[in-house]
Amino acid sequence: MSQNLPDVQNETDRRKIPLKKVGVKNVLFPLDVNLGAGTQSVQAQCDLAVSLSEDQKGTNMSRLVEQLAGLSHNGTLKLDMQKFLKETLKKTQSDQISGRFAFTYFMSKAAPSSKISAPMPYQIIVEYDAGSDEGNSWYDITLTVKVLANNCCPCSKAISKGGAHNQRIEITFEGWADEDLVDDFSVEDLITQLESSASCEMYPILKRPDEKIVTERQYDNPKFVEDVVRDAVKNLKAVHEWHFMGYKVSAQAFESIHAHDAYAETEVFFVEDEAS
Repeated sequence: MSQNLPDVQNETDRRKIPLKKVGVKNVLFPLDVNLGAGTQSVQAQCDLAVSLSEDQKGTNMSRLVEQLAGLSHNGTLKLDMQKFLKETLKKTQSDQISGRFAFTYFMSKAAPSSKISAPMPYQIIVEYDAGSDEGNSWYDITLTVKVLANNCCPCSKAISKGGAHNQRIEITFEGWADEDLVDDFSVEDLITQLESSASCEMYPILKRPDEKIVTERQYDNPKFVEDVVRDAVKNLKAVHEWHFMGYKVSAQAFESIHAHDAYAETEVFFVEDEAS
């Protein structure tokens, strides 16, 4: 009986205006993810969109949700998702596709003194863009990782007697890569390098001996947000320099004594030596 139902979205559109992105947003699905450190089950907020030709009235959005459901049931979200994207392009008869997957990733962290472990959450977004145009194909990945850490203000420590103001700081990494992203990349290594850029790491559980260590470590290692960003770039160069074509690092300190936040960012780009 469904074969007799009208298919309005497949009708011809006479306005001759192509659309770059048409799709679904904020689809929640359980997903298995593997970003180089083993598989972990997460709940992801998913966006998936394809291009629409100038003469097609609409895209088949249920097919996009079906593709996401298939990934949820039978697949694993990885940095290399070319097969999934190509299958979706074929099913939707489109030339371009973009996907966005946002989720909370957990790493087990042990407190510095008591050694009590608990899951520490990190916010991760993986975005994909792929397609072809006049015989030229492309595949791009954007990886965003957010970590929380602790910071101590150097100026406050220098001018205050017996104290300094501390704040929670959020460090954000946004890296751009293509299909050449090497297989030995690990998001957990990246997280470790970002955390070590601040005055002190943050831990999910702290007993009193742990609080003493964190407080003293933070006080003994004061940093401005400018220092955090520069140290992050220095740390990343030693470990992840050639995993990405470029990246942006930013730090935002949620100030404890000011009515504003402090912020810094920079971008790093890598250019291959054409002579090599």
